[in-house]
Amino acid sequence: GEPTISERIPSQEKKDALIPQFAEGVLTTDLPEHGLKAGVEGVVVDFTADGEAYIVEFFTPEGDTIAVVFVEADQLRPIEETVTTAR
Repeated sequence: GEPTISERIPSQEKKDALIPQFAEGVLTTDLPEHGLKAGVEGVVVDFTADGEAYIVEFFTPEGDTIAVVFVEADQLRPIEETVTTAR
C-alpha cells in the first residue's frame, strides 16, 4: 500500500519545497473524499523530504479546520501574493 506519511518525511535534511512550511497554497484539484474543491486555500504544515508532497490544513472562511490532508506537489500551487522570500 501507500507509504505512511511518517515514512515519507524524515525529520532532517529536507530539500526546499516549492511552497515553504506555514505558507499558504491553493488546491488545484478536487478532493471529494475530504470535502475539498479546487481553489480552496490551505496552509502547508509540513512537506516530504523530497519536496514532492505536502501536509496541508484547510480551513473554512470562519477559520475552522475542514481537513488536514496529504497532497502531492502538483495538487497545490503557491498563492501569487506571496512575494517575500526568507533565506
